[in-house]
Amino acid sequence: MIKRILDIQRKLMPDLLDVLIKRYRIIRYIKLMQPIGRRSLAQNLQLSERVLRKEVTFLKDQGLVHFASAGMSITSEGEQLFLTLEEVMKELLGLRDLEKSLERRYGVKRVFIVAGNSDEDEWVKKELGRACIHLLKLRLNPNDVVAVMVGQH
Repeated sequence: MIKRILDIQRKLMPDLLDVLIKRYRIIRYIKLMQPIGRRSLAQNLQLSERVLRKEVTFLKDQGLVHFASAGMSITSEGEQLFLTLEEVMKELLGLRDLEKSLERRYGVKRVFIVAGNSDEDEWVKKELGRACIHLLKLRLNPNDVVAVMVGQH
């Protein structure tokens, strides 16, 4: 159903989807790097400060972002919207289809794709960690124990 709505929207209002993607990227980056200043956010998202200022002001007016002297952060309402929007964005960006394709090709139960390039963008590593934590929470029972070790060769 969501896919059909997105297809209709893509045909009738392609600019609306561009705005949705841009605002999702802004919310996602603020969430991962909060608190973050406007200049740093603009550089990382490769947006002009003027365009970013307009967008974050809109997000603030909607109660999704909070401004403070330390930088911008996501409100609890922004967090809830982000979690809901995340699934829609996977459909919109074609990641859900790619996940399904990889599951079939390699015969695995579930594939999770995190958008981004971890060689170029540090925040992608945080997003990978967040996805792993989410998966662990789904799979673990209350008394399960997880051990993590780090070492050098």
